[in-house]
Amino acid sequence: MAFNGAVFAAVHLMTYGQEFGYLPPLFLFGFVLSGLRAWTGSVGPGIVAHFVFNATSLFLFLIAGPQLPS
Repeated sequence: MAFNGAVFAAVHLMTYGQEFGYLPPLFLFGFVLSGLRAWTGSVGPGIVAHFVFNATSLFLFLIAGPQLPS
């Protein structure tokens, strides 16, 4: 699960433009998704969790807009 979390974080880091502060939460999310797969024996719950996370992120982005550091 740790390996899968690390690969998930590394692959998604390309999306975030080499912002290494995203690595810990991405690793944790990949670890949890891997745990869901191990626990249920199916990738379905992980797909649903990833969809819900992405949909929530998109919704928050649309209502709040990009938050740039000061």
